[in-house]
Amino acid sequence: MIFFDAFKTTFGSILGLVILGAVGFFIVKRDIISEDGIKGLSDLVIGLFLPCFMFSSIIQSFNFNMYPDWWLLPLYSVLITFVGYACGAFFLKFDKSLNKNPGEFLGITAFQNSGYLPLPLVAALLPLAAAQEMFILIFLFLIGFNMMIFSFGVMILTPKSKEQRFDYRHMFNAPVVATLFALSLVFFNANTVLPRFLKDP
Repeated sequence: MIFFDAFKTTFGSILGLVILGAVGFFIVKRDIISEDGIKGLSDLVIGLFLPCFMFSSIIQSFNFNMYPDWWLLPLYSVLITFVGYACGAFFLKFDKSLNKNPGEFLGITAFQNSGYLPLPLVAALLPLAAAQEMFILIFLFLIGFNMMIFSFGVMILTPKSKEQRFDYRHMFNAPVVATLFALSLVFFNANTVLPRFLKDP
């Protein structure tokens, strides 16, 4: 009985994501929203809404004493990226058919969606308190992921016809800066004196 209840809840959450994806595909296919509009929405989510959510969650719920090994999560994220990249490079070496789009293949193997995809699943599956704790762990994991995908990821996805250059400045993007800034405030106990509107953006 417990299994079927869990299956029903999980299936419902995943079905909701699939429906959202289908709606998004329909909107793009029908040109209801232009490419510039989609880029604008993406920039808003990644550059503003998500960093605000990360910041408010960490300053409200994170505690260094509760998460003494928090620093391992970003390292695990970077390690997973390089292991995936190494596996992709190995297959590229022995399967020449993959060399048609090597950058795309390496991007798929190196950058898994183990950070952003779980966010809506956690929100749908877990009670509020448990979800908040899980969000913190995901955000810590995403430090490494975001630092890598916006720098190393952009480099490997750049076509060989263009200059492939690693830009370390892209490592410090909006989600990373928001997370590190929030952690700094918690470390110095400055989060306790912040006005409420900053804690609940």
